[in-house]
Amino acid sequence: MSKFKFICTRHKILLILKLTHLEKFILAHANTPFTGFLKGVFYIFIIGIFVSLCTKLKLFWQT
Repeated sequence: MSKFKFICTRHKILLILKLTHLEKFILAHANTPFTGFLKGVFYIFIIGIFVSLCTKLKLFWQT
């Protein structure tokens, strides 16, 4: 997957988190380096699931 598609997907996920007010909850609990690391792992996990789903359903990519 190209870097551009990853960045676009990341922005969509962050927008969804902001609209559902989950980002405030996550940022409130990610105030140490370890919890910040877990926040990053959580974001990457969500993006990975989304990209995997789109790839299996062939929604955005032509294969």
